[in-house]
Amino acid sequence: MRERKKSWLARHWSNIVFVLFLGLLLYPPTGKSIKVFVQRVLAFTPSEIKEENRDKLSDYNWTLLDDKGERVDFNDYRGEVVLINFWATWCAPCVAELPSLHSLYAGYEDQMKFLFVSNEDRETTDKFLAAQGMSLPCFKPYTQVPSQLESSSIPATFLIDSKGKIAVRKIGAAKWDSDKFRKRLDRLLSDKG
Repeated sequence: MRERKKSWLARHWSNIVFVLFLGLLLYPPTGKSIKVFVQRVLAFTPSEIKEENRDKLSDYNWTLLDDKGERVDFNDYRGEVVLINFWATWCAPCVAELPSLHSLYAGYEDQMKFLFVSNEDRETTDKFLAAQGMSLPCFKPYTQVPSQLESSSIPATFLIDSKGKIAVRKIGAAKWDSDKFRKRLDRLLSDKG
């Protein structure tokens, strides 16, 4: 009898582990953490769009609200290198990539513009970022997002070069603070001059 139990366990151990993993994934207190961990492990440096294939933004007419509720005109960012990240606190892939975006922001905040855009209320995003030990320039859309920056899913991140062309369009979590991406960013910033 003991031999039989052992062989049953030996045959089904991977199924048991899989069912336990699914259970933890579906259990709300652990599910988001596991999803975030998996997304971080699977994240990679985003690809740059070849110069000849980049779409030029045709519309800068977009108004956002900053952390004080003041209106910000996206037209003011023409000629700048801008990283726009659409995210939410409840989105596991968004949360997964946030530390790498925070690291990138810390290294480049004086050289380019960053717009972290969320439809959530200011209190929710502030509380979440404070709990993570992060400080990022968060905005809320006030008018319709330009069509070239629309996405049906988040996170969605766009890197706009100084000529107004979309150099990177990444849907899903990515590793933004890699040496490879920083070199691309340095090149884009040097082209700005």
